[in-house]
Amino acid sequence: MKKERKIKVVETKNNNIKLYSIIVTIIVIILIAIIAIMLLIPKNIISENEAKNRALTYSNFSENEIIFLNIEKDYDDYVYEIKFKNDNYIYEVDVHMKTGKIINFERDAINQTNISGNEPEFAVTEEEAKEIALKYVNLKSNEVTFTKINNDIENGHSVYEVEFYSIDAEYEISIDIDTKEIIKYDIDYKEKQNTNSDYIGISKAKEIALNHANLNESDITWHKAKLDNEYNYSIYEIEFIYEYKKYDYEIDAYSGEIINYEIDYN
Repeated sequence: MKKERKIKVVETKNNNIKLYSIIVTIIVIILIAIIAIMLLIPKNIISENEAKNRALTYSNFSENEIIFLNIEKDYDDYVYEIKFKNDNYIYEVDVHMKTGKIINFERDAINQTNISGNEPEFAVTEEEAKEIALKYVNLKSNEVTFTKINNDIENGHSVYEVEFYSIDAEYEISIDIDTKEIIKYDIDYKEKQNTNSDYIGISKAKEIALNHANLNESDITWHKAKLDNEYNYSIYEIEFIYEYKKYDYEIDAYSGEIINYEIDYN
């Protein structure tokens, strides 16, 4: 009987030791997880309120002139993503958590008509940005239709992004707000319908690409088909998807010759 009691006591002690070991292990794991989380959180970051104030100062607003929509923390890029609005615009401002610098600024009109009220004061107004863009491409306001004009930041510079189209081309122009310089320019020429019979046409360009790939139109999904004109050289850019592959063709707009093609596996 004594031996049996001793054995039971030993087993109980062993069970208690195992239980304590499990509890200690769990506590250690929890502590390690907490430490890991603490290490991932950046140190010496500015507060949300300070980020809001910097966003408002940059946008030339006081807090009673706007409504905050939301503020999010992006720890991948170390930025506060701040969104607010007034009667006319919705603003999105990214503020760096450590430096407090404005990383990105966007403004979208809620209603394009009857816009008034307080706006950020820049060296260049929207109307001046339009004039600069039109002068650069030698066009007049009655010859184009504007599709987009908004503030943004490119490579650390505050810019106006101006987009518009004329009868034969689409334009994208970025203007440095401080220097008024054109820092980015892109033009896509449209195909002139029934004005240049020398072009083979988009339908023919598609056919050439499909024949080269030995595919039927019912087999693929079109991704892009447009006429592009760079340095006075006209080409058709044709892209389509087939199964797990993307086909990319450049075809001479006059001769129908395949200038370049690529197949990428998705």
